[in-house]
Amino acid sequence: MKILKFDFPGIGNTEITIVSDELAEFAKRQLFLYLVAEAEGYEKSDKNTIIASGANLLNKAKSFFTENKKLARIYCVQDNRLRFANLEYRLENNQLVIKSNADKKQKWYKRHKKLDYAQCHIRFYNQILFPLFSLYTLLDGYYLVHGTALSYKKKNMIIVGLDGVGKSSLANLLSEKSAVLYADNFVLFNGKNVMPLNLAMRLDPNQHTQLRVLYRDSNLQEAIPDKIQTKPVVVDKIVLLYIGDKFALSGGNNDLTGLVLFTNNAPEINAANTTITPFLYNTMSGKHTKNNIPVSILSCPLGQLDKAVEVL
Repeated sequence: MKILKFDFPGIGNTEITIVSDELAEFAKRQLFLYLVAEAEGYEKSDKNTIIASGANLLNKAKSFFTENKKLARIYCVQDNRLRFANLEYRLENNQLVIKSNADKKQKWYKRHKKLDYAQCHIRFYNQILFPLFSLYTLLDGYYLVHGTALSYKKKNMIIVGLDGVGKSSLANLLSEKSAVLYADNFVLFNGKNVMPLNLAMRLDPNQHTQLRVLYRDSNLQEAIPDKIQTKPVVVDKIVLLYIGDKFALSGGNNDLTGLVLFTNNAPEINAANTTITPFLYNTMSGKHTKNNIPVSILSCPLGQLDKAVEVL
C-alpha cells in the first residue's frame, strides 16, 4: 500500500492511498507533475482512498452533500454520503473522502483485459482518475472532452477528434514549436475554461519528442512537459481534426452539445463523464452554457501532421 500526496491545479492538496503497489507506481507516473510526497501505508484495506481538503472544493462539496436528495435511482445523497458503482463519497471532518473497491472488475474496454499495461491503465482510470475528475466537476462544472489542450501563438485551443486521428502526435509536434501543453486525451472543460491537468502523454514508441519521457515499451512511450499551468485558462478556439484526402481548414458551428457527444465516442471519455454526472447538479445555473468559442474543422491527409502545424 502506498500513500501519495499531490498538489493539483484548482483543488490543491490531495492524498491518495492505493492498495496495489503496482497500481501506485502507475499512478505516480501518470500524475508525476503534481506529486509532492509519498510514504508506505501499513493499514490493511481493500479500498483505495482519495482525500481532498482544499477550501474552495470543500465549499462546493458542502453545498452538494449537506442536502439529502435523490438525483436518480442510483444517485442518492443522504447523511453526507453518495454511493454508486464501485465508489463511495463521504463528507466528514472537513474533508471529502472517496473510496473505491480495489478489486472491482471493470466491464468496459474488454478487448484489452489480457494486457498487463492496459489492465493497469483501466484500473487507474476507474479507481483513481475518474473520481479525481469528479472533484473538478464539483469545483466548477468541468466535464471531459476527448482531445488535447494547449497554447500556441498566444491562443488557447482544444484540438478534438476521434481515436487515432493524431491529436497527441499533433500536440507533440506543436510542443516543438514552443506550444505549452495543458492536457492530453482527457481535457477538463466547462464551456469556457480548461483546467490544466497534464497526465503522461502516450505517443508511438519511435516518435521523436522533446518532452520528458517517463516510460517506453514496444507499443508506446509516455512523456510529460517541463512547464505546467496551475490556473484555469480561457479557451480561444476549438479545432476538430479528422483524416481527409487533402488539407482544408473551415469554420464550424459552436454547438458544445454536439462536440461533447462526438468526443464521447471514445469509451474512456464516456466512462469518465458517467462518473462525474451526479456532480453536474451543482452547476445547473447555466453560467457556462453560452458558447462564443469559434470552432474550426481541420482536414489532414494521413501521415502529414507536420503540415498541419503550418496550418495552425
